[in-house]
Amino acid sequence: MSILKYLTSQLSLLKDDIKYRKLNSTSSGVYLSEKLLFEWGDVTYVEAYKRDMVTEDLICLDIGLLSGRVVTLHEELKGYEAFKSMMHSQLELINKEWMADVMLPPFEECRTKVYKCI
Repeated sequence: MSILKYLTSQLSLLKDDIKYRKLNSTSSGVYLSEKLLFEWGDVTYVEAYKRDMVTEDLICLDIGLLSGRVVTLHEELKGYEAFKSMMHSQLELINKEWMADVMLPPFEECRTKVYKCI
């Protein structure tokens, strides 16, 4: 990865970074602090992948919504583990082993579909 590409990815992460706020997942939807990010019924797809952060990988989820908006969540968010558990219970995942598919090999994007609305 070129240094320019790396710096661009870092700036993009900083611009969109929400890791200092708490992610709250309920059976009705997902909230960032008190703000509703999305309701489970609005999710059209979920894709998992890794971002190469030079010394480590960052596992991310792109969540597509009915409105056309895409919400990106990542493993450094407070409440991410609880979100993953709620996602597994609220959506009929097409790939329940998505974490294993995304983790290896290291430093590769390894994009995979986790959920797709029928």
